[in-house]
Amino acid sequence: LQLRQWSTFGTLEVIPEIESVAPAFSVVTEDDCEILKIPAKEYAKLKLEKKKLESIQKLELIRKCPYYEEWPTLSIYELIALIKWKKFPPGHVIVESGSIISFVAYINSGYCNVYRSIIGFVKLHSNKMKKTRKLVYMGRLKEKESFGEISVLLQEPFTCTIITGREVELAIIEDKDLWVA
Repeated sequence: LQLRQWSTFGTLEVIPEIESVAPAFSVVTEDDCEILKIPAKEYAKLKLEKKKLESIQKLELIRKCPYYEEWPTLSIYELIALIKWKKFPPGHVIVESGSIISFVAYINSGYCNVYRSIIGFVKLHSNKMKKTRKLVYMGRLKEKESFGEISVLLQEPFTCTIITGREVELAIIEDKDLWVA
């Protein structure tokens, strides 16, 4: 097997110093090369530090959402453990009016437009009227705002359609995780 630029080898897991079942391999360089060595223990420290920073980011995001400002820290930490990050492109329909949303969302970056679905009449060329469904712009959900709590907790249909205005990064908690917690 020949390794090329950006190839990796080894393991980032700490392996106990007992006899390994897997055979040991050697890497021999044929030319001068640079190798970046990351000790497994250092990698574990980096992973832990990343996890801490992500927890702080999630905590700050939830704390800045108006409905959660007064929540006890312990309750917020329970939410933090359930959060997953998701990105959506501009123009993506996150939830349609009339459906029950399957997650609670906290907007970390970007914004979403909120529309109400209404039935209106359109005049046709033959002087007849036709019913048509239209989306009417109601407002905007910005960074540090949340949505979906009522729909998820009470299992009630969403009354509006939410569409991303530009790329949006959401911290989401799926309904199945809320019921487990």
